[in-house]
Amino acid sequence: MQLSAWAAILATAALLATIAGEAADALRAYLRYRRVKAEAEADVAQHIARGLTADKPPQPPHAELN
Repeated sequence: MQLSAWAAILATAALLATIAGEAADALRAYLRYRRVKAEAEADVAQHIARGLTADKPPQPPHAELN
């Protein structure tokens, strides 16, 4: 093989490695998003459960306006 063919092979390998790295970063970001979203949903559910089991019943949203 000529030198230019090896250079093309190495350039292609470098490009594929870069693409794989970007894909891995995107996957990590997506998984982080899913984890944070699940934690936020759990916090909201816990807050709602605490509100429903408190000593006083939860107030309707318009109660603050009266």
